[in-house]
Parts: sequence; structure tokens; C-alpha cells
Amino acid sequence: MPVPPSEPPRPVEEVSLVSSLRRRRSTTRVLTRRFIAAMIDTPIVVIVYSLMLVELGHAGPRAISPAGALLFAAVGLAYFFAFETLFAATPGKRLCGLRVVSFDGGRPTPGAIVKRTLWRLIDQTPLALLTMRRSWLRQRNGDRSSGTLVVGD
Repeated sequence: MPVPPSEPPRPVEEVSLVSSLRRRRSTTRVLTRRFIAAMIDTPIVVIVYSLMLVELGHAGPRAISPAGALLFAAVGLAYFFAFETLFAATPGKRLCGLRVVSFDGGRPTPGAIVKRTLWRLIDQTPLALLTMRRSWLRQRNGDRSSGTLVVGD
């Protein structure tokens, strides 16, 4: 009697990508490299934000305001959207040998990057680390909703 599969059947492209990830056993290393990439990308966003505040003449106490927080969020979201749409990786991901791919292994669509980027507003909490650790593909919520993965080159 055949044993029922533990997972639902997947399209051929997904099977090849998933099996290649399993063969490489790269999912745990990807989580570590994603964390390092975030530690590289965050200061870049902060520097760009700070330069914008200086240029706009809003450095100082006015930077710590609701408008300043919205500007910081907008700069961060624009940073991730632009780099992941144009290059499939932010500078931090690129330095760590990571890139964003769609679940079929191809380049993600701009719509998928938009979903992924907007989820960053929620995924930038300790809860995101827990959800990534529980996912065998080390996906955060933004990856799951947009059908993307972060893989090692």
C-alpha cells in the first residue's frame, strides 16, 4: 500500500527548486545570512534618512515626530522595493550571497516585491524571526504572501 505524501503535490518548477534547496541544506545558513544582511542594510537606510533630514532642514528634535517616523518608514520601504525590483537583492543581501526569487525559481514580479515590501512593516518584529525559524524554507510572512524565497547564490 503506498504511503500518502506528507505534503500536497507541487508544480514541477517548485519541486525542482525545493529539492535543490533541500540538497544544499542551505536554509539554516540562509537565516543567518539574512540576519547579517539586515545588519548591513539597516545602517544604509538610516544614513539615507539622516541625509534627507539634513537636506530638508529637519535634523534635530523635529526628526523624532510622527512625520519623521513616516518618512523613515517610506525611505526604508523605497530602499527595499527599489533594490529588490531592480537587482533581486539589496546591497546587504548581495554582500551575503543572497537573492530574492519567486517560488518557481525565476525573478519575482514587481507586484510580488510590493507585497513583500509592505509586509516589512509587520515583519520587522521579533515575531518575524520566530516565523522564519518555524518555516522549513526560512520564509518570513512577506515571502509567504508574495510567493518568494531568499536563496543563497
